[in-house]
Amino acid sequence: MELEDAAAALTRAGVAVERGTDAECEARRVMELVRFRDPTGNKIELVWRPHVATRRCFLSRDAGITAFNHIGLRTSDAPRDERFWSTLFNFRANDWIGTAGLISFDSIHHRFALFPSDHPGVQHINFQVASLDDVMRSYYFLTDRQVKIVFGPGRHYASTACFLYFEGPNGMVYEYSWGLMSIDHTWRPRQIPFEDGGFCVWGARPDVPEFMSSETE
Repeated sequence: MELEDAAAALTRAGVAVERGTDAECEARRVMELVRFRDPTGNKIELVWRPHVATRRCFLSRDAGITAFNHIGLRTSDAPRDERFWSTLFNFRANDWIGTAGLISFDSIHHRFALFPSDHPGVQHINFQVASLDDVMRSYYFLTDRQVKIVFGPGRHYASTACFLYFEGPNGMVYEYSWGLMSIDHTWRPRQIPFEDGGFCVWGARPDVPEFMSSETE
């Protein structure tokens, strides 16, 4: 089984691996899972045979969401964690903003974004939406309800995606974006400066700590 092979490879590399309980698998609606921590301490789970949804989900508002796309992970050492993901897994860096690697395992520009931080955790969660109109509709919907907008609307330099970041009720930062680029084998990674223009070409300024701290200070 591929999950067993992955767990064995991590163990050989000195990474502690735990197997999920039956109750944990049921809660996540998967057949099997194992968990481990990356060098920063982020808890990661690998799952086998996730259940296929049999019931439609009816949300309270149609935000235009088409897919879960990527997450931002906090890292205490971005180059070290990039080596971890590119050595033990099939991730590769497609761009860097400062030392923050934008890494992926497929044709999507990035699936993980590794942002320097002084503690582990998820830095933001991204959902793709169907159109730029959906990004802007959410902007007006959220501002009308006094939801804190922390970045945007704007357009990322690295991925070309139009974006909107906002703060959820638990303090988690969520991103709606449209137009995230796909790449192929001819793509060559770029080094992008860690500054406002490196994050947004329209001039939006972030209110997100990991996007604001200068790496040279």
